Amino acid sequence: MKYNINELEKKLLQCRKKKIEEVDINEVDNLAKINIDRKKKGNERILDFINKTINPYIFNIDGKIVKIEFSSKRENENTLSAEDCLTGVIAKIYE
Repeated sequence: MKYNINELEKKLLQCRKKKIEEVDINEVDNLAKINIDRKKKGNERILDFINKTINPYIFNIDGKIVKIEFSSKRENENTLSAEDCLTGVIAKIYE
């Protein structure tokens, strides 16, 4: 399956900004009900997950709203945040 990389990047940026206080539990995915094809390679599974979810950062888990956040790269460190890695995966697939 081909993904529109620009749309997925835009979705990630918009979704990341959403505050948990603004979310209605009925308007987010129940994490237990998201099905990702395990036959796909890791990068394809990530893209599939982002594509299938309403907001890949906020979920309904056992009736509670949960937001996933990643720390940014810290100054003077050579490590990448999970968000940097995720963006890198998307970019490499569509080089």
